[in-house]
Amino acid sequence: FVQSAELVDDVPQPDNLVGRTDIRSNSIYTEYSGGRKYNGTGVNIALQDDGVIGPHIDYQGRTNQDAVLTVNNGNHGDHCGGIIMGAGNLDPDGRGMAHGADVWVYNALATTNYILEDSLFTAPSLSLDIISTSYSNGCNSGYNSGAVSADRQARTFTNIMRIFSAGNDGSTNCNYGAG
Repeated sequence: FVQSAELVDDVPQPDNLVGRTDIRSNSIYTEYSGGRKYNGTGVNIALQDDGVIGPHIDYQGRTNQDAVLTVNNGNHGDHCGGIIMGAGNLDPDGRGMAHGADVWVYNALATTNYILEDSLFTAPSLSLDIISTSYSNGCNSGYNSGAVSADRQARTFTNIMRIFSAGNDGSTNCNYGAG
């Protein structure tokens, strides 16, 4: 006789493998001849994270790391860089959302409230379109000076899209699922 039965779990799959489909970037960059070829070419993205990313075959020729102050404080920036602009050279399933974009890497520094300086946005040699900031000011830190600066920059530099992570603080448990 049977005492119990349960379904066999699916083989786990990293979330990144289905990310392009989940956010529909696969529909704006299509492989077939008559398809759209929007791959981020001509888009400048600032990645503000934990230091130098790479070296990696998927980043070659499209990464500027001249402004990075520390060599590397971890691999989170590498992960975020891959999601943003990984070319899929090593593994086509790992292609980023904007695999033709150029990425400018910066450190996330508490000394500047984690906000890039205004002079960066007005530099004639750099025309940023997106700033990706995947870090937090801390659990439930509220509307602090960093948030005030980010809001002021959003109103001043209206051509730049700011992207922030939602509610993480590294490995800290913020008592609402983050960490």
